[in-house]
Amino acid sequence: LIARGLEEMVQFGLIKGARRETFMGLSGVGDLVLCCTSVTSRNMRFGVALGEGKTTEDLLKEGQALAEGAYTVKAVMKIIKPLGIEMPICEA
Repeated sequence: LIARGLEEMVQFGLIKGARRETFMGLSGVGDLVLCCTSVTSRNMRFGVALGEGKTTEDLLKEGQALAEGAYTVKAVMKIIKPLGIEMPICEA
């Protein structure tokens, strides 16, 4: 999942003019690994809750802080859909 996530980040970044090397350092791989493995990560807690079958609406009703990824993915999808780019994690 982490490897696929990194690939999606790189592909999106390249489209937007970034360099592949940018994603191989702390701001790319470092942030991704931390978000995917830390129980204190809002993005990880949000993803686990979604995997357990909860919806964004459920989580908001429970008072859980909404992870920034929940907003970011909507913006990313608007950009990639017209370009025909496949990003299965974002699409899910």
